Amino acid sequence: MIFRPKRGLALLETIIAIFLLTAGFIVIAALYHTALRHSRVVEEKHIAVLVAERKLEEIRSWSRQTHGTGGTDRFSDDASWATYDGVTTTDPDYPNYSITVSATRHQLFAPSSQFESVRFSAQDDETLVDPPLPTDPIKSFDGSTRRIEITVNWGPSVTQQMSLVSLIGDPVRRIVPDPSSMNLVMLPANTSIAAGATRDFQVTLSDSTGQPVEDASFTW
Repeated sequence: MIFRPKRGLALLETIIAIFLLTAGFIVIAALYHTALRHSRVVEEKHIAVLVAERKLEEIRSWSRQTHGTGGTDRFSDDASWATYDGVTTTDPDYPNYSITVSATRHQLFAPSSQFESVRFSAQDDETLVDPPLPTDPIKSFDGSTRRIEITVNWGPSVTQQMSLVSLIGDPVRRIVPDPSSMNLVMLPANTSIAAGATRDFQVTLSDSTGQPVEDASFTW
């Protein structure tokens, strides 16, 4: 009896094996290129975050020098912020990344305006009762905070853009603990107060160089 190998079956197995190997190589190559593409996207976004954070620190440093004690401008002066607001620049280390800055006023509110409006008559040994709450007791701070939004672009696609948003406050000032640092004005000025009448008073606080301190709170 003569044994004859099944050559047709062996050829079919070989063809299937070659097909599977080829498909595997194609899948691996596609995954490799996808990984490279995603790696490039991640690297671009990482650079964009780095560029935005560096610009934010630049603005913080500029504000400390310009608006801090001995500075030339007031923090609430919109003209002073024209140095950065609406200006588009490029990063010196990454010239393909454009940076656009928006610096707008940001309103903050006192954490407990109702608590601040209480006169604490009992602690002052007064016989007067505390006045009723005003119709709008919310106390806002309008001139001591800026909302900084830094938008970085590195291509025409919407995916090639990121924004970093942060708040910058009026820099810490050197205050002289002396009554001369406060200026109290009666409105209207140089008027007498009749019995039972009221007058408005306005007080401002200045730092050691005479620059006004924005949004300072006083206890009357």
